[in-house]
Amino acid sequence: MKKEKVLALILAAGLTASQLAACGSRDSSSESKTEETSETSSEERTDETSEESTEGNSGEKYMGQGEVGSKWLAPVIEAYPDAEKPDLKDDFFTAANYDYLSTLSLKEGHMTAGRSDEMLDIMNEKHIALLKDDSITGHDIEICRAVYNAAVDWEARNKAGTAPYEAAFRKILDIKTLDDVYKVISDNDPFLPNLFSFSVSEGFFDEKGTYVAYIANSSMLLQDPAEYAEPSQQTQFIMMMAHQQCSYLCSRFGMTDEEANAALDKCYEFETILAEGLPSNEESAAPDYIEKAYNTYTYDELKTLQKNFPLTDILDALEVPKSDTYVVPSPEWLAKLSEVYTEENVEGIRNYLLVHYVAGLQNALDRECYEKNTDIVNSFYGSSGYQTDEEIGLGLIDSLVSPCMDHVYIDKYCTPEMRQEITDIVNEFRDYYREMLQSEDWLSDDTRNKAIEKLDAMKINSLYSDYREDYSDLDIKEGDQLSDILLTISKYSTARSISKLNKPVEEDKFYKISTRQVNAFYDPADNSINILSGIIQGTYALDQGYEHDLGTLGWVIGHEMTHAFDSNGSKYDKNGEYKDWWTPEDYKAYEERTQKLKDYVGKIIPFEGQSPVNGEIVNGEMAADITSVKAALFIAEKHSGFDYDVYFRALADAMADTALAEIAGMTNSYDEHPLSNIRVNVSVQQSDKFMECYGVEEGDGMYLAPEDRVYIW
Repeated sequence: MKKEKVLALILAAGLTASQLAACGSRDSSSESKTEETSETSSEERTDETSEESTEGNSGEKYMGQGEVGSKWLAPVIEAYPDAEKPDLKDDFFTAANYDYLSTLSLKEGHMTAGRSDEMLDIMNEKHIALLKDDSITGHDIEICRAVYNAAVDWEARNKAGTAPYEAAFRKILDIKTLDDVYKVISDNDPFLPNLFSFSVSEGFFDEKGTYVAYIANSSMLLQDPAEYAEPSQQTQFIMMMAHQQCSYLCSRFGMTDEEANAALDKCYEFETILAEGLPSNEESAAPDYIEKAYNTYTYDELKTLQKNFPLTDILDALEVPKSDTYVVPSPEWLAKLSEVYTEENVEGIRNYLLVHYVAGLQNALDRECYEKNTDIVNSFYGSSGYQTDEEIGLGLIDSLVSPCMDHVYIDKYCTPEMRQEITDIVNEFRDYYREMLQSEDWLSDDTRNKAIEKLDAMKINSLYSDYREDYSDLDIKEGDQLSDILLTISKYSTARSISKLNKPVEEDKFYKISTRQVNAFYDPADNSINILSGIIQGTYALDQGYEHDLGTLGWVIGHEMTHAFDSNGSKYDKNGEYKDWWTPEDYKAYEERTQKLKDYVGKIIPFEGQSPVNGEIVNGEMAADITSVKAALFIAEKHSGFDYDVYFRALADAMADTALAEIAGMTNSYDEHPLSNIRVNVSVQQSDKFMECYGVEEGDGMYLAPEDRVYIW
């Protein structure tokens, strides 16, 4: 699944910070991402977009381009008013979902619509019910209510304005020397950004099972470091938005537009140098990235590696305990940081800190700030309106105290019977995957046996963990101001995180994940499939008929299980150890099959003005989709009277999401998940059963000759 990742990407565009949780570790510095802009104003951009949209048929504009998918309509909101319903044989995703998607409209403050949004709405309704239920008591719900009420208390937030944050802003603005820089980045004020990120997580190889320290780059303006050297059209668009947001935010602290724009330009120049030492998105997606990125050092070795940059001095000043192991994924980045940490570059450093400081405050200021930044985003993307107070309050709970709401939600909505029901479905898929692996004639017996061993050892984490962390020492009370809550939680979370350094990792890691996410995932380092309770909603709710359940939740389960054997998952053994368990001949055969998939999806251009799908980045997700469908059809053969039409339509319905054109373009540019129509159409067109079910023939948009099909497994 992908919803959080995509929306985080969208909302992080320009200076807009994401309010949704995303997978992966989070650093203590600003998480917002911004981009430098060109001289074109938003009004000019809006006019240009308007003129383009009036030329020709909107449906034609959003049709796929090139050799593959040229008859497929992109899942773009703007396309549907002028697009006719296609034949199932030409564009299955659109035809199956047309009656639903063509009636959708965007809610106020939203940029996407469809099944994923419906599930999020259901979850929000449940969360609000919990907050309002006076019969629910205890520390966890009290903390959640305090955070929620502080988030939506606009009177108090308006009265506070920028006051709680002005002292820190002045510290940054007053930087004139490296000594001043050091005082800021070694200050224990958690609101102040830094020049690096520090996090605590499980190690790999010799450190597996132990918490170690990770040192990486802090926030960057662009989504892909490669784009500092070669900005894409998407980046140019986002850059325009960033200037407006930065100008507004800085004006709240007394800066002029000219000063704010200069600060953003200097920040961008500074980051351009650092980006030379960072891997591109494509490089980070490579199967061997872990091997290249897991660079370990002792404290003394880190002192040597840091050269001119006082990294260890800063960690000591921040009272971070010494770690037995420090992991620096990009030593080249640290070398670049050392190069630019000079008196000559103080201006660039100051403006980097200033831009990322104000960006991190967007969701902490008053109603004027919220509406102004939302207006800027809306003017660029074509969305309108604002999120409801309920959405804003729940978003802050998820960002700050998600485990506490998890505890309350599990007690109310999750049962052992539900967990067992999901576990049984996962085990059914595991049984069929075992048969599938046994039938792969391109695998040697040695690799096949190890793959089956890994499958049998796979942990099933369904809905919730039996273990809970105790937050009774988190001191937040009803009536606390938002700025005080942010300060308290930041310090509390940092202390809790660093207290784990050098200690064993808990055997049950599932408790760390918010079960309320509308998501599911495979964890290769734990060899576990994780089905979160948030996804068991709406079209994914169980007991809607066997074929339907197989096409919705079954699709998710098969997808995540396949990740155990994709380009990344195949690097981990049955115990979650990063270890090569393939014979060289088998892995070469695997790469050849993977390359065929990369080449195929790389011929797909989603719609006019977009670049082709990047096969290097999306191949793992696309392979999981394809294999999940194959596994489900394998299961279907065992069931007499199986209705394939119901199954295929349920699969399309499970992915029935649409977005504004600019958002779809960002997904195509940056996300490892292809657009929803590509995921569905490419997956089903690999199957003889699909061709037979709908009478698809050569010349139809969904036809794919048997010799061109791209099954990995």
